[in-house]
Amino acid sequence: MMRAQSLCFLVSILVTILHVGYSQNSWDYYVFSVTWPPTYCESIQCRLPRGLRDFTIHGLWPTIFPNRQPNCTGSLRFDIRRLQGIRNELDLMWPHLKNYRESPSFWKHEFEKHGLCAVEDPQVFNQYGYFKFGIQLMQKLNLLKTLMKYRISPHDSRQYDTINLMNVLEREFGYNGSANCIRKPGRRGMYHLEEVHVCLNRKHEFMNCPFLGNCPKKFIFPPFQ
Repeated sequence: MMRAQSLCFLVSILVTILHVGYSQNSWDYYVFSVTWPPTYCESIQCRLPRGLRDFTIHGLWPTIFPNRQPNCTGSLRFDIRRLQGIRNELDLMWPHLKNYRESPSFWKHEFEKHGLCAVEDPQVFNQYGYFKFGIQLMQKLNLLKTLMKYRISPHDSRQYDTINLMNVLEREFGYNGSANCIRKPGRRGMYHLEEVHVCLNRKHEFMNCPFLGNCPKKFIFPPFQ
């Protein structure tokens, strides 16, 4: 009897450990989010890197289906020295838009909140691999050039159909993404494109994003000033 009770107790502990491990770090797919600085900086004061004229990386987020963030934990600590080999790319592609000089603190936040889950991916493995993967995705998307190829170019008043943006993503990468917009203060009914998301499975293959963005039927794609 005592042996059976002990066995049940051990099993319950094991189940609890497995459950805690899953709830903290297990995840299903990546969301790769890029930001359009002209829209982001309409409502806040930004200090952008010199020469920036493109989308920037917001984050690379391991995600639980359909769209929930895991609680990422781990023993790795962010170390800026490990990013020296890709520092120039990070400064321009993954800056802190409020103040580019504070980008290392932004990277630290992203790594501790999301990267600690991503390092479970053998193809990512560590801090350097996490940020390198983000850079590679940004280069592969080449989103501004891709949109302009389909005549979706920055303009201060021209409106574009959201469905056309989604069609571009599907045509170029084979799967649907999502887009978020912000309503322009003082211009009734006008929404500006702020972020675009694409999704990848754990094999780093593009997939349909299992969530919708908030852009209405039409949006404005404002230029840099």
